[in-house]
Amino acid sequence: MVKKIFILVLIVCVVGVVFVIRSRLNSPMQIVTIGSTTIAVDVADTEALRNRGLSGRSDLPGGDSVSPDTYPQSFTPGEPARYALEIPAGFAQAHGIAEGDVLVRQ
Repeated sequence: MVKKIFILVLIVCVVGVVFVIRSRLNSPMQIVTIGSTTIAVDVADTEALRNRGLSGRSDLPGGDSVSPDTYPQSFTPGEPARYALEIPAGFAQAHGIAEGDVLVRQ
């Protein structure tokens, strides 16, 4: 009897772990680390999400917002980028992040 209960508890634990891992993988919010800086980011990993961008949001975390009088200047890179991490002005300098630093997605 104890053996059956142990097996049942083990199965429930495995199913729980699988559920947690799958829900984290399917979440648009991910955690990335650059050096000692940890950042919560939204991952736009499909064409539809990239096209949607930040539209449809009622607010942005951390008080970040853009209004018509604060639009940033446009920047068009000379070559297409495979990845982009959008952060507020001065964030990289304040956290010691430099070109070439490695970003780790957890």
